[in-house]
Amino acid sequence: MRDLLSRWEEMVHFRLKHIFGPCLIICLILVAGCDEGAVRSLGSKVGLRGQDVGKAATIALNELKAYESVDYHQRLNVAVLTQPQGNAANLPTIRHNRLNADEIASRIALYSQLTKVYAALQKLSDTNYPDQAGTAVSELNKSINDLQGLPNIPDAVGHAVGGLVELVVEKKQAKDIRKYNTILSTLIVAHQALWQADREKVWEPYLARCRSSYINSLNSVNPQTFDQKKLAELVKVPATAPYLVNLYKNQEATRVDNEIGAIQEKMDAVDEAFTQLIKGHNELSRQHPSYADAIAEFDRIVDILQPFFKHQSSGGQ
Repeated sequence: MRDLLSRWEEMVHFRLKHIFGPCLIICLILVAGCDEGAVRSLGSKVGLRGQDVGKAATIALNELKAYESVDYHQRLNVAVLTQPQGNAANLPTIRHNRLNADEIASRIALYSQLTKVYAALQKLSDTNYPDQAGTAVSELNKSINDLQGLPNIPDAVGHAVGGLVELVVEKKQAKDIRKYNTILSTLIVAHQALWQADREKVWEPYLARCRSSYINSLNSVNPQTFDQKKLAELVKVPATAPYLVNLYKNQEATRVDNEIGAIQEKMDAVDEAFTQLIKGHNELSRQHPSYADAIAEFDRIVDILQPFFKHQSSGGQ
C-alpha cells in the first residue's frame, strides 16, 4: 500500500513539474511583454506631451520678446503728444525697454531643442527601435550640453544639471527608454529651475518696467492735448469732459495690464506643465509604472496648455 502511495506521489510531482514549469515561463514572458509594452506606451506619451511643453515655452518667450516692440511704439505715440507744438513734426527719442538679446535667444534655442529631445523619445518608443536609437541619443546629449554651456546659470540649475551624463544605449528598447527617461527627468528639473529663475530675476521685472514706463509717460501728457470729442467716443462711460482724460488713461492701463497678464498666464502654464511632466517622468521611472496614473498626469498637461493649443482636448493624442 505504501509503495502504491509513493508511486502515486512521484507521478503527481512529475506532472506538476512538467506542467507548472512551462506555465511559469509563459507567465513570465507575458508579464515581461506587458511591462515592455507599458514602458513603450508611456514613453510615447511622455514624448508627445514633452513636445507640447517645449513648444509652449518657445511660444511664450517669443511673445515676451515681441512685447519689446509693442511697448516701444505705444510709448513713442505718447511721447509725440508731449512734444512742444513747434517740434510736433519730429519723432522724439525715447529709451527702449530691452531684454538681453543673446540671453533670450539662447533660451528660445534651449526650449526648441527640448522639443526635439521629446520628439526623439516618442520615435524611440513608437517605431522600429534600431532606426531611432542614434537620433534619440544625439538629441538628448545635445540638450544636456546646451544647458551646461549656458553662461551664469542660477545655482538651482547648476545643482540639477551637475550630475547629468551623456546617454549610452544598451540596445534593449524598454531598458533604453527607461535610461533615456531617467536622464531626461533630471534634465527637465533643470529646465524648470532655469524657467523660474529667469522669470523672477529678468522677465517679471521687465514686464513691470514696461507697464510703469508707459503709465508714467501717459500721465505726463497735458490734458489739453487730448481731443475731448474723440475721447467721448473711446471712453464708454457717461462723464463730462474734465473726467474723460483720466478715464481714458485708466482704460489704457487696463489694456496694458491685460496684455501683460496674458503673457504671465502663459508663463504660469509652462511652469505648471513642467511640474506635471516631472510627475510623468517619475511614474515612468517606477519599477512597475501605472499606465492609468501616468495617462492622467499627461492629459492634465493638455488642459494646462490650453492658452497655447486651444484646438487640443484631453480626448486627443
